[in-house]
Amino acid sequence: MRKYELMPERCNQKSFYGKAVVTVYPSGVAVLKSYNTEVAYIENGKLHRLWNGWSATTAKHIHEFCLQNGVVGVSKKEWLNLPVEHFTIIDTLNAVFNTKIA
Repeated sequence: MRKYELMPERCNQKSFYGKAVVTVYPSGVAVLKSYNTEVAYIENGKLHRLWNGWSATTAKHIHEFCLQNGVVGVSKKEWLNLPVEHFTIIDTLNAVFNTKIA
């Protein structure tokens, strides 16, 4: 498992000041944490929504996260239309151990 601070590479901001952190699991699943809340993850090139909310700052984090992971970013309308998923302990174990449990 690898954890790193998301840095703005494709926008005009100089930093996200430690408020956006990405965890990449051995399975390749990348989870974005914005302001200490897991908001989204990318698996197999697809964005998944974990947070039932929207803010302009977190939207910047999500957009940058998508771009850096080769996924097309989403608009506010598209984000709000994504189903909110829950990253369960089974999902975490599968991601950490790169396996399929149950």
